[in-house]
Amino acid sequence: MKAFNKFHTSDKAVRTVDDIVFDSLLEARLYVLLKDAIGLDAFELQPSFTLQEKFRDTDGKLIRPIAYKADFLIPDGNHNIVIDTKGMKTPEFKIKLKILKYQNRGIDIRLLSSQKSFVDLILSLENVKVILPGTKLNGSPDQIQALLRLRCKEIWAATKQKKPEMIKGQ
Repeated sequence: MKAFNKFHTSDKAVRTVDDIVFDSLLEARLYVLLKDAIGLDAFELQPSFTLQEKFRDTDGKLIRPIAYKADFLIPDGNHNIVIDTKGMKTPEFKIKLKILKYQNRGIDIRLLSSQKSFVDLILSLENVKVILPGTKLNGSPDQIQALLRLRCKEIWAATKQKKPEMIKGQ
């Protein structure tokens, strides 16, 4: 009998890519696409932002810091793009997002939830080169978009079939 999972996450085996266990299948899918499309050196996994430092209250009790951990960070020229994959926005997430935006005015935060949003993100990168190993890129935006969409479909299909070995990427 399968154990009950109140968070409705996918099987750990399907959420594991390159020996990294992701919090969600959506996050694992985006990791594979980013790895294939722009390379591992072009993004950072799970960057953390401190929203409030730790402190001691008037009774001397230590209050822990509040942190926000995004899924990915992509440096794109003079600005960073913070990426979070979300199936559902929890009340805690909404509050942390507001604080992050307040403390980092002008920060570029992208909440992704679909194949189209994944492709749109990569196409929006101005200073990160799309590489897609194993393909012959001619630099045409239409060709790059078509190849990204195809790779997304492959990743989605592999994870729906619960064949994690198929999403390992190039």
